[in-house]
Amino acid sequence: MELTLIARVRDGLILATSIEGSDGGDTNLVKYSNQAKMLFKKLHNAPQMQSIESGPYMFQDDVGIAS
Repeated sequence: MELTLIARVRDGLILATSIEGSDGGDTNLVKYSNQAKMLFKKLHNAPQMQSIESGPYMFQDDVGIAS
């Protein structure tokens, strides 16, 4: 499964979401989506690029690619 979220760093507002490779039965989708939303709210103090592991998944972010 691939979950892509695009958010505004200033306030963590989710601007776009894409889910690929999921049959809708993945119960972890909500859990990891909520974790990603919490990370977005903290990105204004984060390095420009980083990867964060969470269980079997990895969050990757690149701050400032769309200015």
